[in-house]
Amino acid sequence: MPGRAWTKAEIDAVIEVYPRVRTEFELEPLSKRLGRSVKAIGLKARSLNYSMGSEIPQVSKVATPNRDINELLADQAARYKEKIARWKEKRQGIEVRMPGDQPYCLALLGDPHVDDDGFDQGAFAYHCESIREHGFHAVNLGDLTNNWVGRLERLYKHQHTTDDEAVALCRWLVRYVPWVAIILGNHDKWAPVAAMCCDEAGVPHVSHGAIFRFVCPGGHVLKCDLRHDHSGRSMYNPAHGQLKQNYRGSDCDVIAGAHVHVSGYTKVRNGVTGHIGHCMRIGAFKRADEYADQKGFAEDDIGPAAYIVVDTSAPVETGVSVFHDPGQAALMLDALRS
Repeated sequence: MPGRAWTKAEIDAVIEVYPRVRTEFELEPLSKRLGRSVKAIGLKARSLNYSMGSEIPQVSKVATPNRDINELLADQAARYKEKIARWKEKRQGIEVRMPGDQPYCLALLGDPHVDDDGFDQGAFAYHCESIREHGFHAVNLGDLTNNWVGRLERLYKHQHTTDDEAVALCRWLVRYVPWVAIILGNHDKWAPVAAMCCDEAGVPHVSHGAIFRFVCPGGHVLKCDLRHDHSGRSMYNPAHGQLKQNYRGSDCDVIAGAHVHVSGYTKVRNGVTGHIGHCMRIGAFKRADEYADQKGFAEDDIGPAAYIVVDTSAPVETGVSVFHDPGQAALMLDALRS
């Protein structure tokens, strides 16, 4: 059954509208007005040799910075290969070649937050000067500055140092001692201030943490899992996150983290693997903490640093001693070396 005939008024309406639209969606008002389908309007317009959008200015193809799909896939594959290689290295062990076979001390320092009003400059100087004096090998476990970003930028009103001054303080901290490495914590990752300062000073840095293998020329190896934080919390043991790693079968001799501004230390043998792990969480140099004050947290911090004295003439199982004061660590180290 043939459809109803097109009137001259309907044809004129099609001729007026069709060349001025880009999509069929724009024809819907005309479709409702004429009582005809969008498809029927299109067929009629094309039968009259009118094309959609023919009276609209035509723009040549705009240049785009985007890569074509083949280039994009090839680049993605290369980036994946690089990222997986870094990921595996961090978990299998970044090698730190020690300069000799003598006993040594590994100093692990907790969160500085060097730009905060609650930063204990005296304690930090005491530990860093001791590290320099005794030749300890130092690793910082992260959160060099507050580095407030986003909605947390409002917290700058609670400190007297500006963000520019925080950068200057971060540069000073990174150059204060010859760090073996610096772990970038969550505050450090919010904006690349700490990474920039480390790159300027030539200090190795790694995001969040990694396995480090301290290798002596004679073959002695101390394997350490050093992270800004390990998952797991317990009201009974601040080092529960690190202890959990040992329970899960970690073969690391030292498992250390920081992040929550409390500290604890547990030496434990895994009953299944038989491996002894020195599990510790290290406190912070940010002593007066607004957040801790707000929440009413107890001051249950052993100290903002831990000193791992390693007797390279003994098996790792019996040759590792942990101290929280650099003076005691120095006495132990001198005794071993003499």
